[in-house]
Amino acid sequence: MSTSFPESNPCGGMPEPCEGSEVTIGDNTKPLYFDVVKDSKLAPPVSVYQEIRGRAYGTDYFGVKDDMAEVEGYVNEKILSNKLRDTQESYEVVVDAILRKIGVVKNESNTSKFTRVKDYVQKQNRLNELKQEQDTILDLLGTKQQLSV
Repeated sequence: MSTSFPESNPCGGMPEPCEGSEVTIGDNTKPLYFDVVKDSKLAPPVSVYQEIRGRAYGTDYFGVKDDMAEVEGYVNEKILSNKLRDTQESYEVVVDAILRKIGVVKNESNTSKFTRVKDYVQKQNRLNELKQEQDTILDLLGTKQQLSV
């Protein structure tokens, strides 16, 4: 059985085919799985939401069109590190925890909520970078005790 993909892959060179193309298996040509899932009422896992729906889940969750990459990466990492299921519900649990932690009120605008979450994520990512740099320096010094700053 042979599998062939179209020469001009609309995914931009990804190894698997995506929306807008067909896959040929043997003598049969069929539409891709993503075409079926995109129109489905089933909720896709957050980790593949963007590939299926064409936009990050955060775009739908916050209702804003902004660069979601940093927030999506942080939330997905928290889902994995806390061993949560890869679902939209888990995404919402993580974001709700961040919103509580930073003191967002219920009737604050979605744009404001997103901006505050994005700021929090950027600061947390920077803090993690600094901790890694500190660990590297301590390793070089031959000690693992924390430096007091």
